[in-house]
Amino acid sequence: MRMHSLTRRRVAFLLVGLILTVTSARPVAAAPCGPYGVGFGANELQAQTPCALELASQARIDWVRLGLYWQDVEPSPGQFDFQADDALIASTRATQLNVLAILAYSTTWGTSAPADAPGNLTHYPPRDYGEWANYVAAIVTRYKSDVHYWEVWNEPDLAEFWNGTPAQYAALLDVTSSTIKQIDPTATVVLGGQAFQDLPGHPASEFLTQILADADYPAAANFDVAAFHYYLPPNAAPQRFAEFKAALTRFGIGDRPVWITEAGLPSCPTLMGADQDRGFEAQAHWLDQTLPSLVDLGASRVFWFQLDENPYAPSGFGLLGPDLSTRPAYVALQGLVAASQAAA
Repeated sequence: MRMHSLTRRRVAFLLVGLILTVTSARPVAAAPCGPYGVGFGANELQAQTPCALELASQARIDWVRLGLYWQDVEPSPGQFDFQADDALIASTRATQLNVLAILAYSTTWGTSAPADAPGNLTHYPPRDYGEWANYVAAIVTRYKSDVHYWEVWNEPDLAEFWNGTPAQYAALLDVTSSTIKQIDPTATVVLGGQAFQDLPGHPASEFLTQILADADYPAAANFDVAAFHYYLPPNAAPQRFAEFKAALTRFGIGDRPVWITEAGLPSCPTLMGADQDRGFEAQAHWLDQTLPSLVDLGASRVFWFQLDENPYAPSGFGLLGPDLSTRPAYVALQGLVAASQAAA
C-alpha cells in the first residue's frame, strides 16, 4: 500500500514471456484459523501496541500482517537491534495471533540506489544480495518459533516500492526463499503482494508474468502462496481475481493458494481518488461487501489494511482511531469473523 514508512515502523494488517509448466509442487501446510486478518498499522505510540493487538484478538481476528524491516533491525552493517521487534512479536504471541511477516526493504547503507537517486533510497534493490540474505537469516532464525509465514517485499510491481527490474525481484525472491527454507523447511513463503493495478501501457499482470517467465530464477519455484492487493470497488473483484488466477494458470500453478495481503477503503474522501463513497459507514459497508466476496472468489486469506490509525500521519484506513477507539469497520469485520467461524 502506498502509505508504508520505515521510520514509523509501518507494519501492515501479484507480466509477457515464455509459458512454462511447473512439474514439481511446493507442498504447503494448511494455514490455521479463519480467513480474515489485519495489517498492524503505523501507530508510533508503542505503549499502545499490546492494546491494539488485544482489540484485534477480542474481535476474534486470527491473523496480523506486520513488517520486520531490514533498516530497523540492522541500522548499520553488522549491528543488529531486535528490541522493538522482540516486543512486537511478544505482543502477537500474548494475543495468540498468527503472523504474516514482511521482509523488506533495503537499508540506507545497503541500497543499490545512486547517490542522486530520486525517491526513497531503501525502495531500490539491495546492492548485495548476500547482505540481504544475512538479514533474512537473522530474522528467520530469531523468530522461527513464532513466525512461519514470510512475505517477500511489498508491491514490487510498483516503482514506488521496488525501483528495480522484474528480473532483479525474481533473483531476490530466489535468495530469500532458499534462505528461509534452509533455516525452517516448514515455513511458507508468500510472494510479495502485488499492487496488481493497470498502469499506462502496462496491464496489471505484466510484472507477475515477467517474474514467472524469468529464465534464471522462475518465480513459481520460489513461493508457496501468491498474493495481491485489492482497493477497487466491490463489483470489480471477479474480473481482477480472474486476471490474477489466469496469469498463474499460464505457468502451471493455477492451484497455488492466493492471499489478499492488503484490502481496504479509506474513510477520508481526499485519499486514493473519489471514485467510491467515503466516510466511516461507507468504509464499513465496503468491508462487509468486499472481503467475503474475495473469499468466495477463492482467496484463502484476506487482510484489511490497517488495524490502527497513525496519529501523526493518518491514512483513513484504520479500524481503530489514533486513541484506539473502535470505528464501524471494526464492528463490520468482527461480524464477518463471527459469521465465518459459525459456518466452519
